[in-house]
Amino acid sequence: MPFHNPYHFVPVRKEDRIDDLKVSEFKNGGRGELGNVTHDRYSENCFSGRLVCRLESETPFVVGGQQHSDPEGREPTIVDQFEIGDFPAIPATTIRGMLSSIVEAASNSALRVLQDQTYSFRKTPQEAMHHIGMIIKKGSDDYRLRPLCKFRFDPRIRGMVSGGCIRLQLANPGRFSTFKFDDQKFYYLSKDVDDPTTVEPISEAEYRSRVSKQPRERDNYERGFLRVMWNPERQAEFAELGRKYELFIFWDQGEDGDLDAERGLLKVANEAINRFHVLADLRSDHRESDGPLLPFQPSGTERGSDETLRLRTGDLVYYRTADRDGNLVNEVSFSSIWRDLVRGPNDPVDKPDTTFDFFKAVDPELIPFNSDRKLITIAEQMFGFVQSSATEDQVHANDDEPQLSLAGRILPSAGMLHSLRRTDGTLQQPKSMEECLDLNPADDGFTLLRALSAPKPPSPALYFKKPDDTFIAKKNLNSTSCRPHGRKFYIHDRSNEVRPWATRHSQERRNLKMKVKPVKGGAVFYFHIDFSNLSTAELAALIFAVRPYLEYWHKLGLGKPLGLGTVRLDPVGLFLVDRANRYSADGVLSSRYGTVWKSSVLWDDKIPDIYELEKKAEPNMPDDDLENIRSCFSSSVSSEISSALSVLGNPNNVTQPVRYPVIRGQDPEEETFKWFVANETARQSLNRISNLGLPTLNEL
Repeated sequence: MPFHNPYHFVPVRKEDRIDDLKVSEFKNGGRGELGNVTHDRYSENCFSGRLVCRLESETPFVVGGQQHSDPEGREPTIVDQFEIGDFPAIPATTIRGMLSSIVEAASNSALRVLQDQTYSFRKTPQEAMHHIGMIIKKGSDDYRLRPLCKFRFDPRIRGMVSGGCIRLQLANPGRFSTFKFDDQKFYYLSKDVDDPTTVEPISEAEYRSRVSKQPRERDNYERGFLRVMWNPERQAEFAELGRKYELFIFWDQGEDGDLDAERGLLKVANEAINRFHVLADLRSDHRESDGPLLPFQPSGTERGSDETLRLRTGDLVYYRTADRDGNLVNEVSFSSIWRDLVRGPNDPVDKPDTTFDFFKAVDPELIPFNSDRKLITIAEQMFGFVQSSATEDQVHANDDEPQLSLAGRILPSAGMLHSLRRTDGTLQQPKSMEECLDLNPADDGFTLLRALSAPKPPSPALYFKKPDDTFIAKKNLNSTSCRPHGRKFYIHDRSNEVRPWATRHSQERRNLKMKVKPVKGGAVFYFHIDFSNLSTAELAALIFAVRPYLEYWHKLGLGKPLGLGTVRLDPVGLFLVDRANRYSADGVLSSRYGTVWKSSVLWDDKIPDIYELEKKAEPNMPDDDLENIRSCFSSSVSSEISSALSVLGNPNNVTQPVRYPVIRGQDPEEETFKWFVANETARQSLNRISNLGLPTLNEL
């Protein structure tokens, strides 16, 4: 069955932008062709004033205010709706972000907010490691490894057999300890059993007690130590995966052991250590805030004071060797199937591909403003920017060079509630907060949202593309041959399902969910946007951002991929201030607004009283003039970008169910990894948007 992914992308392109400003001119006071990009003066032939807008919700929405978290991390977070004066409201920052995202995408400007992430991916079972060894650290950068046991495939039994170790099914793994070099615990395993995998080893103290009473028992036991991966935080996961075995590693070489002796040690390549530490840090960074520490390690493995995981002497790891003689270890991990870094085939491990690398491969001017940038894009000119460091190497490279920044010249107000639309289409004035909310009949009016555990980057089938649009296997993702799809936009779900954002499993994964009271669909808000010193193209871009196309709806707030947050924006009045006249003798006493446009359809006596001054201004700009201003920007938007925006913003293009990828018959609230595993064979990719409509994916 086909379905729509909850998000798609507006493409990014090489150059093809509108009204870039050279950094060199900006440093010189902005007195270039675009000399209006400043706050110290008003420029000729530029626009200042106010744009009054109306926002109406089509679906319920939540814009978060105060949050209340469970101190024990077990219950959902309660998110209050943002409010002003005891009624729901929309923060100015939310409106600003909604408008700036449209200007950025349409003008192909730099991505002003973009986190630079290092990506990793899970390896396939075919890439599993089958050898286990012990890390022996000889110096700060000198890591060795003691080989301990190996697994190999035996075609006679069509299974894995081991040498040097055995799998044990421990009834109570929590009673046993993984080997630690500074607390060496050895165990003894009886030889005199039919199935040694079901027999639990005994401690050294119990072994000595037995052989003291029966000396001949000494030959019935083999000495070794344990590698225990069981962890109380992983019980549910172990049960789901059917994992029930731990490892007993035989070691009879001396009563005290000589595990760190020089003989027999293998050299561990620095690349292997670096890869392990980078991946371990990535997993720690990506864990849920209240979730267990990642990556999972053998019980008893120690972390640093900052919870980072660094390899120490005595750590038991899976490993792989690189050379034919097997003397150089080039990969280590705590699991046989772990992860690898996204990077080019010839790139060093300490230079993996990051988010910035993928966008820089399209155009270096697309990443957030940094010292390497040569241009300031129109969205940055309008909404402002703060210089960041593109790479860590640049943090202190130019300490004497001033960091560039610019405050925006677009200043939205908060969106204030005006009225609620009745079922017959008329408007009513609400008398209380409760009237404005979409209340759940149960749970004290709260709605428990579905968990937002979406597939995150890199997920190549969704986030990246090749020039020929062929499928990208995870191991083949790199910034040399692959490109990002673009800027993420959420599509509008016009599902017939009642409240699709509400969870159907209220008792599962509660700590990952939020309790909210959304604002109703049909809530009408008004806000205004004060602007100053805008060029014709910038004013046109602002008007375009409010209503890019006739059939265009915006998204805002929490739960956008779940169906919340579809809203309609309309400009209702444009009021321009003639700055030169205002500073003249006659202008001091004249009307504030010179040129005025009021919507012949939407401007009426129901406009909120806070716009009393605007109500008095007489319109002298025909409707066609506003459209002419808007076209100064819209006509410059590339056809590819325009097509993607118009398709994504129109709910009528949604022809199939909207949900994250799941396999056939799977509950939509379950994790999506099963679809991605199946897709390694099916090789589906998220197609580019065209005028033909919104692409779909298929269940697998």
